[in-house]
Amino acid sequence: MPRSPRETPSKGEVAAKPYTLLRQALSRTDKVAVVKYALRGRERLGLLRPVGDALSIQGLHWGDEIRSPAELAPPETAVSEDEIKGALALMDTMAVERLEETGGPPATVHEMPKPKKKTAAAKKTPAKKTTAKKAAKKTTRRRAS
Repeated sequence: MPRSPRETPSKGEVAAKPYTLLRQALSRTDKVAVVKYALRGRERLGLLRPVGDALSIQGLHWGDEIRSPAELAPPETAVSEDEIKGALALMDTMAVERLEETGGPPATVHEMPKPKKKTAAAKKTPAKKTTAKKAAKKTTRRRAS
């Protein structure tokens, strides 16, 4: 499986027909397929769904791979019925049926800025030993002999 979660058909007409048939059948019924696939020597569980002209696999976890929510849950806290109603009302004001209804500009993908290239002057060169240090080394060598 490639790193991208989208799968495209293998080269050749033998694979193209069943791939296209499965993709179109899933698209028309608005259904997804639960699949088992092999990745890195292990059997995995996934959800196969159509995305445009490709099929997308979203990895799922087996039951033994899921941690207990008890170790992640916050301590029990008292919440009043009015607070719950307020939270539900807030959610209703913020919810939309489709993302296009938000009225804002369409989402864009931002890329990381490219690192600046170092110029020849900006490159650091190792520091040279000063003549005083050289002279000190010469005198210590003479004394040692």
